[in-house]
Amino acid sequence: MMKAAVVFSIIAAACHHYVFAATELSEELGSGEIDGVAWNGLEENEVLEDSQTRLSGGRNATITKFPFMASILVNNSLTGGGAILNRRWLVTGAYAASFADEASDILVRVGSASSFRGGFTSRAKRIVKHPQASGYRHDFALIQLETSLPPFSRHIRPIKIGDRTPRNGARVLFTAFGNDHPHHHPHQESNHDHHHHHPHQESNHDHHHEPGFGVLKETHFKFLESKKCKNHYFTILSFTKFSFCTEASNTTAPESKDFGSPLIYGKKAIGVFSGQWHDKPAVFVDLTKEKSFILKTIKK
Repeated sequence: MMKAAVVFSIIAAACHHYVFAATELSEELGSGEIDGVAWNGLEENEVLEDSQTRLSGGRNATITKFPFMASILVNNSLTGGGAILNRRWLVTGAYAASFADEASDILVRVGSASSFRGGFTSRAKRIVKHPQASGYRHDFALIQLETSLPPFSRHIRPIKIGDRTPRNGARVLFTAFGNDHPHHHPHQESNHDHHHHHPHQESNHDHHHEPGFGVLKETHFKFLESKKCKNHYFTILSFTKFSFCTEASNTTAPESKDFGSPLIYGKKAIGVFSGQWHDKPAVFVDLTKEKSFILKTIKK
């Protein structure tokens, strides 16, 4: 993760729904008002430090620190990240899922700090996108797994979706699977890496054999509310109140493999990475505004 980013996406996927038994819901739902078993923040001995002042581009993280994280792979290539909602559903970015011709082309890996080994894997059974998805607007996808996740543990655990976004300028946590290059500086890229590319012009499948790629990372950004961000994205790709941004940083930024990776505040997911235009602030889908659609979908 963490270099100057490119852009994204619209997914075309069948909009089907999985039917949960009431008992399964009450035991497994980690994204709604039901507590059940869900990630409850960091262990007491794990302290969040300001990685931006210590390590350009973020730092490595363990899966027990962020057990809700999932890698989204198509044809053994990392296309994005996601977050576990319960034992059968994950949320990711529409672009991350758009590489799959059909749902079963997607392989989800959880319970590992590597995108390519360890943990637990399942094929996707269905992909659900918002019916009004366009550009940045509603730019996320829900993935229903073919195989239920194993019982939740320190390595595999869902995360709840927040009810509201924080104040402008609040410190937020971003975690994704990226490059294990500790001194990488996002603004030392060549010119073309800053530009907006069409999704199918990306070379997203070129790096899955690169040593140190697909490693779980973490960094911090400052929250930028929708009304302050829209001046940067006025008419670009349908930027609306359903998105917000994080302030641009000279030391760390999301990159193209981070689509769908979660932004965390107050131990809950408040957004997933949607894209970034040139050196403008990174755009995130506002999950707090999508929460009712998400809960309705995974409960059906």
